[in-house]
Amino acid sequence: MFFRKDIVDLTEEGIAFDIPEKNGIGLTVYNGTDSTMAVGDVAVLTFGYAKGSYLKATTPANSSVYQYVVVILETIESHAIGRVQVFGECEAFVEGTTAVAAGDFLEVTNTKNEFYKDGSRSVNSAAIAVDAQDTDGNVLSTVFLLGDRVIIAAS
Repeated sequence: MFFRKDIVDLTEEGIAFDIPEKNGIGLTVYNGTDSTMAVGDVAVLTFGYAKGSYLKATTPANSSVYQYVVVILETIESHAIGRVQVFGECEAFVEGTTAVAAGDFLEVTNTKNEFYKDGSRSVNSAAIAVDAQDTDGNVLSTVFLLGDRVIIAAS
């Protein structure tokens, strides 16, 4: 269960908050990696039983278990609490080596911090591209997070 709290004091993990200007929903999470997570990075939620691991954002890994995909809203230092978005319009990294058109479904692949073109809707679809992106590399683009649990694809 998530608890809603005023956005001014989001110092504990597992607090849900609204992002009305983006029709979005966010959560406070623990950065469970040894690296800083940047604004726009794509991550997955993992769950644990102890403080500091109730809700963790971590690097996507290939899995046959459905997972929640999130986008980092603020720089989150290693092993610190920060804000992520789980649903709605946001700015996320999108890989454009394979051209992405507005309206394309997007997926996350193993160990990557960005969305890739998924083709048609699938169990891997985590977002829809709002902006087209056809340049090489990791480019911050507008996407709409679906808020669905997905299977993380092999790279």
